[in-house]
Amino acid sequence: MKILSSARKLKRSGTNLLGGRGSDRFLHPFVHPEVQAHGFSLERATFSGLLPPHYLSSDPEEELAAYVDRYLTEEIAAEGIARNLPAFARFLQTAATVNTKIIN
Repeated sequence: MKILSSARKLKRSGTNLLGGRGSDRFLHPFVHPEVQAHGFSLERATFSGLLPPHYLSSDPEEELAAYVDRYLTEEIAAEGIARNLPAFARFLQTAATVNTKIIN
């Protein structure tokens, strides 16, 4: 009997696919001294966020679109987290748009 397991199924069950050969890396946003070294712009930070690849990009709109596309396809759709992916994508866009606005 041959048993087939997908990497996604193994990951869901908590199995370590790298067996101790890998390490976690976290990409945190810029902090004050780092962003000052790159020339802080409130408009740029508000538009692109403070994650280094997006903040330093010459085309942050394209970087953010690719980031959201990958998030929607690899995390949300693949894991079946949202039933209606187009509706969730619209919600994500709305949430991002109003993220920096004052709520009355």
